[in-house]
Amino acid sequence: EKGGKWQRALSFLSVMHQASVDLTTTNHNAAISACDKANEWKHALKVFTTIYQADLQPHTISCNAAISVCEKVSKWPSALMLLLPVSQAAADVFGLTAAIGACEKGSEWLNTVA
Repeated sequence: EKGGKWQRALSFLSVMHQASVDLTTTNHNAAISACDKANEWKHALKVFTTIYQADLQPHTISCNAAISVCEKVSKWPSALMLLLPVSQAAADVFGLTAAIGACEKGSEWLNTVA
């Protein structure tokens, strides 16, 4: 994750998956966080969805990191989707603040009060 090495983090996750290593949510969180630091929102969201595909449960950390990258690149619809109960991950105050920031950056201020 350090130094914005998001490609390495994604590669490592892929190699672990191909080697049939039991991946954890923490492994996914590290990759999401690396993508967040590099503003690679599409990759971060893809990794977030693979948590479910691996029959794992996302943590608050997973949700917050995915929302954070959406805020950084003004992808407010994606940030709000991560707040839906369907995601089964609970964002905390940091995730909610990032979602509000994403709406603000996208000039969607009405969504912040809805």
